[in-house]
Amino acid sequence: MSVPLPVEVLYAKSRLTSAQLAIWLGLKLHPDKPILDAAALYYLPIDVRIDCFQAAFQKFIDTSDAFRMVVFEEDGVPQPRILDPFRYEMEIVDFSGAKNPKDAAKAWAREQSLHVFDLTKPMFRAKLIKLGAGHLGWLLHVNHLITDAYSSVLTIQRLNNFYRLALDGKLDQTPEFPQFADHAKVEYESRLSRPPAEELSFWRTKLARRLEPPSFYGRTRKSSDTALTTRGQLLGTEITQQLIGMLDDERISGKKPEATLFNLFATALYALMYRISGARELAIGTMYHNRRTDAARDTIGVYVGALPLRTRIEDGETFLSLAQKVRAEAVENRRNVNGVFRMGLDYGDYDVMLNVHVAQPVGLLGYEDELPYWVRSGHGRETLVVHAFFVPQRGDYWVIFDTNDSVFDDYFRERVTLHFRNTIAALVENLNSEIDEIDLLEESERDRLLHE
Repeated sequence: MSVPLPVEVLYAKSRLTSAQLAIWLGLKLHPDKPILDAAALYYLPIDVRIDCFQAAFQKFIDTSDAFRMVVFEEDGVPQPRILDPFRYEMEIVDFSGAKNPKDAAKAWAREQSLHVFDLTKPMFRAKLIKLGAGHLGWLLHVNHLITDAYSSVLTIQRLNNFYRLALDGKLDQTPEFPQFADHAKVEYESRLSRPPAEELSFWRTKLARRLEPPSFYGRTRKSSDTALTTRGQLLGTEITQQLIGMLDDERISGKKPEATLFNLFATALYALMYRISGARELAIGTMYHNRRTDAARDTIGVYVGALPLRTRIEDGETFLSLAQKVRAEAVENRRNVNGVFRMGLDYGDYDVMLNVHVAQPVGLLGYEDELPYWVRSGHGRETLVVHAFFVPQRGDYWVIFDTNDSVFDDYFRERVTLHFRNTIAALVENLNSEIDEIDLLEESERDRLLHE
């Protein structure tokens, strides 16, 4: 489906935020596929009070206007509306009789993630799951028009607090929280009164020449292919500790530790893309959380946007020289962040995304024994998306790869995850290593090549 109005018209007339408008445009292009949703299956401590948890989630809805937001089109322009507080009763699904209740719940959750939201109705679904012997799970499925990864963590933190208050009979004592509609109003007025002309010019000049999508192991994606498969792996505590140990290296450090970690992950991803594609000019999309005030950091809603990051791999390029390029490019991009949001989808010349998550996952109601199960719908717009989460319970980074099915089969999915890990290992081993010289292959892979 094509977008009926020019992006500039939508930007000027819609009261959706810039981040929301970019998401809405993506949904219009793929109206029948859940490409911009998020779902997670959480595990709860044994013998949770269901009535208190239901009350806690109801309080969360009542105090989070983003979860009561719907979107209507008026003359082709999407406009948000906030519904009055409404009663939400969570359905309880029982898998306690299944041979393996958790596996059954995961399979069911994957089916649930295929649901396509009607934007004129609340864009979330929450269900409790009985897993037997007093164990419960909780599925939360949301559209990205109302939340982002940072908000997902904030949601769990707030639910944990509300549940404790419900147990103590003090749920009526919850404080007031910043509301997303207030942020949207300020942003709308700001972009009309002070359009970032210089920043817009910066991006148009920078991205005037579009890059061809890179091939992966000799394969490229057709633009219409959205089917994807997800794989995940831990980097390993040794590699993770070496990464963290590089935070104080002045040659590559950013303004904040999370910026340095992003630079290192981006450097490794660029190096891998170059080695398996042969392309020297490369572009990736990078997630920018865009929460620059205390109020924003305490607001449920979607702030995140994508910044295009470009580089060129030169002869003799080392991890160090590439990391310094990445740092300089990232700093320049952040200085002009408002301009890129102004351009909506008009800047998207990347086919690879990197998301180094700032917010660390937390257990629901204090349950830390098992990580939440990130439910993937099996659809996405890019060829490759790399997510990196630091998991404090493990002292390790969990790296998730969303790979497009038209490019990656099972063999190459395994290869790209192993090759990325080997690239990171080479980076932390020696920043001065030349990228052309690093060894990506596993022993088994080398033996296979030698005997073919």
